[in-house]
Amino acid sequence: MSSDSCNQIIVIGNGFDKACGLPSSYGEYFNDRFQKYEVGGKILPSLQKAIEEEGIGDIPSLWDLLFAAFHDEETPFPRWMDVESAIRNYLWPSAGVNGHSFDSTIGVWRKFFIKRAQGTYEDFQQAKKQQNQVERIMMKYISQKHAVEMVHQTGQKSKDYNLDDLNWSETRQAFIDDDTPKMLLDELNRFEEDFGIYLYKAVELANENDDKYNSHAEHLYRCIGEYDCLVPIARQKNSVVSFNYTTPLLDSVDDEVMSSLYIEQNVHGTLPKVVSQRDLLGDLDPPINIIFGIDGYEAPKGNRVRRFTKTARKLSLPRQELPNRMRGRRMFDPLYDGESIQAVKVYGHSLGEADYSYFHALFDQIDLYESDTVLYFLYSTGHETIPEAVGDLLDRYGESLRPKAHGKNLLHKLMMEDRIRIANLDEQNQSI
Repeated sequence: MSSDSCNQIIVIGNGFDKACGLPSSYGEYFNDRFQKYEVGGKILPSLQKAIEEEGIGDIPSLWDLLFAAFHDEETPFPRWMDVESAIRNYLWPSAGVNGHSFDSTIGVWRKFFIKRAQGTYEDFQQAKKQQNQVERIMMKYISQKHAVEMVHQTGQKSKDYNLDDLNWSETRQAFIDDDTPKMLLDELNRFEEDFGIYLYKAVELANENDDKYNSHAEHLYRCIGEYDCLVPIARQKNSVVSFNYTTPLLDSVDDEVMSSLYIEQNVHGTLPKVVSQRDLLGDLDPPINIIFGIDGYEAPKGNRVRRFTKTARKLSLPRQELPNRMRGRRMFDPLYDGESIQAVKVYGHSLGEADYSYFHALFDQIDLYESDTVLYFLYSTGHETIPEAVGDLLDRYGESLRPKAHGKNLLHKLMMEDRIRIANLDEQNQSI
């Protein structure tokens, strides 16, 4: 790589935060929230008992119940891509995870509500028997969580209000067909808020310790930037694409780090500088504007699924606040100025399908097939990159290229031109 200039795009995922000692994986979050309910390797039995005896105050969202069910069925989610895949599979028509899907849930709810309104008591009891444990606990949660909203819709007032008290089939049908997708999205927002609070506290705790998260992040960023590059970090111009919600580089007090950081984009939102507790209405001030979701590339038409795509949800995120010196800058400014981007370096990203659209847009912009840009997938010991995931990403991107022959030979072309490398940072004696 040239010794007088270095324009790079650095893509970082959750593995970056993990390598810096931050407990930011889904598994760590889940254990923090639900380990106290685990008995004999199972979560749901104790969780169901707690809801029946104590209410739902300690349950962040309906999605947490589904993920607890997957945990009990030995479907672990060690990575955030696994969580997003589960969300996709639950919502996708005729898909599902371990027999759980939105379609099957709606079918049970329809039997439960409609037969309660139109059928006999025996019909109602039969519908209840058809519910599995997951559906029963979900119904209990919904009954308590959304009772106030349903009371408002029906005009019914009761201290002991429960969804199975509804006697109007039209209201029930509207709830099932219209309100349920909105409710699931609201519940996803609750899940995101709860994780945001957890992550904020984790960052605060890490930086209070002697082994500070921010200083680890600065060091790892240096290692990535200077890998296979003759230009020292202070003279680099790096655009960082972060799939994390943390901003240790933007908060850096290291002059060399800051001078090299041309712009940073946290594509799925950022944590606020201060996180307060919920007010009486259950809202946070300031709000936590972070998103999970599914990729919109192949999402079926219709609002039911598309409203959960990252593309649709990103439109509602507030614009990221950046330092004054970064305002007006764009990630691909070097290309617009007639320069080249020497390298795209990816670290700590699982390359899951939920983020394919971002990589496709990036590869298009740098003209991956025809340009001289070198593609790096970097890792540290204990935070390895999976070669198969790299191949799957490039194969999927290749499907979009025209002519089709370019797509089929993309990976081979990159290899022949020595423009793709999977490398361990430790081999350059720059371990984190």
